[in-house]
Amino acid sequence: MICYHTTTRDRLASIMRDGLLPNSEPTWFCTPAPYVMLGPQPWPGLNGEQSVVLEIDDPAIPDDAFADPETGLCHHDGLWWPHRIAPEHIRALDGGAK
Repeated sequence: MICYHTTTRDRLASIMRDGLLPNSEPTWFCTPAPYVMLGPQPWPGLNGEQSVVLEIDDPAIPDDAFADPETGLCHHDGLWWPHRIAPEHIRALDGGAK
């Protein structure tokens, strides 16, 4: 399933090296969170001009991960993913290398 994560340019190199890690230094939370926040749509302006949108294509994330359990329809609130996402499943959409 394709989904998205927005980060800042200063974190891009470490993400592309180590992946997205729960409990890593947050970009807009005040404390580390035990998950990686993902969305069904890109959030390009979340961090202003420093934003980098990452496309995530991790087979561990189920196809229905964003489905509302009551309706089965996609909800846009995001997904709190509690697992590491390896760099091979991440691509920067603004021209960064995979």
